[in-house]
Amino acid sequence: MRNISLLRSALSLAAVMLAAASAFAYDFMVGGLCYNINSGGTTVSVTYQFELTYYNDFRAYSSISANVTIPETVSNGGKTYKVTAIGDEAFRYCKTLKSATIPSSVKSIGNKAFWQCTALESVSIPGSVTSLGEWAFCWCSSLKTATLPNSVTSIGTFAFYQ
Repeated sequence: MRNISLLRSALSLAAVMLAAASAFAYDFMVGGLCYNINSGGTTVSVTYQFELTYYNDFRAYSSISANVTIPETVSNGGKTYKVTAIGDEAFRYCKTLKSATIPSSVKSIGNKAFWQCTALESVSIPGSVTSLGEWAFCWCSSLKTATLPNSVTSIGTFAFYQ
């Protein structure tokens, strides 16, 4: 009986550790931004920093500066990756973000990428971006104008909804 009890305890501990590990949805962090390695292993997407609970999917950078410049490349573990996307919900609810400079290596901006960034005043979208996801800049009440390059061929539903 003691062995069964120990086995149950070990399984419970393993389940808790797996749940804690899944709370972080990024592969690595550099310079205060989180990244996920894309398939192929040579490029990355900017992603969100944390997720509080399974039921409350609040995602936001807790200590991001007012002005963010996303790098064209980022290095981790001795490997350099090209930043090619801003992932879904990457900066969602980031209330301190005032401006975002996106490099020309970025091709897409995901769904809800800047959703409810209420202080966001300006964003520099380079000519390399071809798609903006649904709700990408939704509820960014301080964003008064956005210049889209001719390269954008797909704009998701409610991308700039106020």
